[in-house]
Amino acid sequence: MNPDSDYMSKGLAGVEETLSEAASYPIERAMELAISLVPLGLPVDSRFWFEKLSRMSKNSQSSGKRFRAKLAIASSQAVGLPLDTAVSLGSFVEMIQAASLVHDDVVDEASLRRNEPTVNSLLGNRFAVLTGDYILSLALAKLGLLKNHDLTIRFSEVVSQMTFGEAMEIEIAFSSTRSTDHYLTTISLKTASLLSFCCQSACFMANADMQTTDIFTEFGANLGMAFQLVDDALDFVGPDGKEKCQDFREGLLTLPILLLGIKDNPFDKKIDEIQTLISEKGAIPKTVDKAREYSTKAIRCLEKMKNLVPDHCLQAFTDISTGIYERLPNSLNPFSRRQT
Repeated sequence: MNPDSDYMSKGLAGVEETLSEAASYPIERAMELAISLVPLGLPVDSRFWFEKLSRMSKNSQSSGKRFRAKLAIASSQAVGLPLDTAVSLGSFVEMIQAASLVHDDVVDEASLRRNEPTVNSLLGNRFAVLTGDYILSLALAKLGLLKNHDLTIRFSEVVSQMTFGEAMEIEIAFSSTRSTDHYLTTISLKTASLLSFCCQSACFMANADMQTTDIFTEFGANLGMAFQLVDDALDFVGPDGKEKCQDFREGLLTLPILLLGIKDNPFDKKIDEIQTLISEKGAIPKTVDKAREYSTKAIRCLEKMKNLVPDHCLQAFTDISTGIYERLPNSLNPFSRRQT
């Protein structure tokens, strides 16, 4: 069977099968470069950097991750892009996410990510920054091959938004003055902008009309908000490869804490006190409810797509939308199938 028609007809199964090819690109390119540099006189020990980069990339692709690549490939499938373009978009957004995580770990002084040592903890901040820059250069090379002016402009805007969102968080660290509006604006910039771009980029490559592009963009933005809200709930519920209350330890007031309405400084309280308050006041279910509000908006966007994309692609988007809650305990998952 033709690979293009095979991936097109399989819906989410076709997306999942394509993910491994898209995600392996950063690892393969890193090792290819390492091997090519050794004959040029680079000490063999220098391959240590590339091996750590490879290890970090594999960690980022484990445990059900690669969400952004999955979304880009699903969007490519929905608008009828060929397989090689879908893989290129998937690997591109995967590299952008990987680079941002390496840089975030430097800013946050994090020593672990998904229970594995971070690049900065292994090699120091200088090499970590270079590693993030290197992955970003791979992404830019991939972007250049796509040869789409609108895509390039939008990508520049998204990087600016992600950077500004990170700066907003740094500015408010360990401050009790953070508001819910500030929090929602920040996650819109840091997370939702890239997920929106994952959907939008496929439309650019397909030369889709404005109506279709706007619907895909809105879908990705709402899905991104829901994704981050679930992630912030998980920070208090249990490990998704992270230490509990990690954001609070790093000076961030996320929605579960903001919902408590603490009048004095939350950072004056012990973590055990915060966790008790969160449990007593039902802050985690309320956070998940907020996430579901955005998921509902995303699903409404799917209804607008009914006459624009095949049914199996709509189902793939629906499965992706509800799948973000699978990281939660069943008792908190609004889309789990409960026994009656």
